[in-house]
Amino acid sequence: MRKGRLFYLFLLFFLFLGQWKQHGRVNYYAYYQVNESLNSMRVFDVGQALDGKLIFGTRRGAWRFDGETLQNMDPDKILPSPVISAIAIHKDGSIYLGTLKGLAVYRDEQLRILNPFEKSDISQIKMGSEGDLWIGTRNEGLYHKTDEGLKQYLKGIRIVSVTVDPSTGDCWVGSAEGVFRYDQKQRRFVSIPLLKKRIPLSILKASDGKLWVCGRFGVGFLENGQYTRLESSHNAFSFEVVFDLFEDSRGVIWIGSTDGVSTYAKQQLQHYKNT
Repeated sequence: MRKGRLFYLFLLFFLFLGQWKQHGRVNYYAYYQVNESLNSMRVFDVGQALDGKLIFGTRRGAWRFDGETLQNMDPDKILPSPVISAIAIHKDGSIYLGTLKGLAVYRDEQLRILNPFEKSDISQIKMGSEGDLWIGTRNEGLYHKTDEGLKQYLKGIRIVSVTVDPSTGDCWVGSAEGVFRYDQKQRRFVSIPLLKKRIPLSILKASDGKLWVCGRFGVGFLENGQYTRLESSHNAFSFEVVFDLFEDSRGVIWIGSTDGVSTYAKQQLQHYKNT
């Protein structure tokens, strides 16, 4: 897994749990590592269950955190791979865990392996607006799991990132062959010409309608058919490689790059030094 993405997930780790206790303007954080039961320093994905507990996907399994203790979600080691590369929380409370060798679901304190994903190297899982699942893989393209069954798209293409508009259910995919969007009329994924030559490390459909894309080309967004590359003023910092994107509840876009962490909100770019 990429070091930059791991670094950024650790930042989100702090932001999520922070055990944010504000005293005036000072924020206090708690830091958890190997000697506090988390068996791996490498956290590949983070999710939050409906009961508020955080779910961490690591190279040595999935862990549930209640603010004080960490609980191994697979004590009997039934997962086909210990590496948890993707996490998704279903609206019914189920927790989906993507691994390097398949997909599992954690429901009612029970872990169950799902078929037919035995050979799927899962890169990302995203929830649709109707409780459906979009499952990106590194070796089998993209799957769409609904109550009606399972469909496969972009077969043979390495899927890197998936993003879904929560209001419409529209899906966009970042891959080794550029960015695709699902065309409802054609019922298939079509390439986005403006982004065809950009190989993304992450994509994000923001709440304001912008489609954010990042990678070794920096970071930018697609809006109203135009692509805008984000650049800092006066070369205060660079976006040489951007690894991940995240939108918080306020609509602020967080950007994790080789130059640290930045935010974008209300057309203003802010960079945090020493991150």
